[in-house]
Amino acid sequence: IVALLAQRFSCVRAIGLAKKEQGAPVLDLKREDALRDIYSELAQQHGLDASFVMRYLDIVLAESKRIQRQGT
Repeated sequence: IVALLAQRFSCVRAIGLAKKEQGAPVLDLKREDALRDIYSELAQQHGLDASFVMRYLDIVLAESKRIQRQGT
């Protein structure tokens, strides 16, 4: 899980730089809503508690936004 998070956040840094260059906002509520729908479905498919998966997603999204705002 840690290695996958490291890979994700490496991509997040690149996305953050691209957004900064294009003047795009870090926050994208439509994308977050779409991700919530996807993760909810995946939780159900894998027999996981959806509220747990949503808490996990919220943490990952918060860190992703922090990294993008940091611009590194």
